[in-house]
Amino acid sequence: MVDGGSSTAADVVDVDEVTSHPDVAMTSSENLADGTGRRPSTEDTVLLLSAILTQLRYITADIQRHRKSTQVTDEWKLVAKVIDRLLMLVFIVVITALTVGILCLYPTLSNSDVRAAFS
Repeated sequence: MVDGGSSTAADVVDVDEVTSHPDVAMTSSENLADGTGRRPSTEDTVLLLSAILTQLRYITADIQRHRKSTQVTDEWKLVAKVIDRLLMLVFIVVITALTVGILCLYPTLSNSDVRAAFS
């Protein structure tokens, strides 16, 4: 128990299991069992668990930073999508208005006006 609270079934850690796990890297050869079958001392166990706790805190902080970064990225993607759709709507309205305007003006133009415009 690191936080001084009461012990639960999840808090109980088997020292042999922790120290023999292949993923647990010891920083000092003094902390390793020497093959004689001796159990690590309480100080070794506390140091090992302290190192594990430090690494877990680092990993947790990194995951939280990643989640926050992802959240900000997703918010900007949503803003970009809204602006994109708004501009598409403006484009469609302008093109439609210009097309209708040209089609409405065409019958009022005489042939000489049209020929003069294209010559």
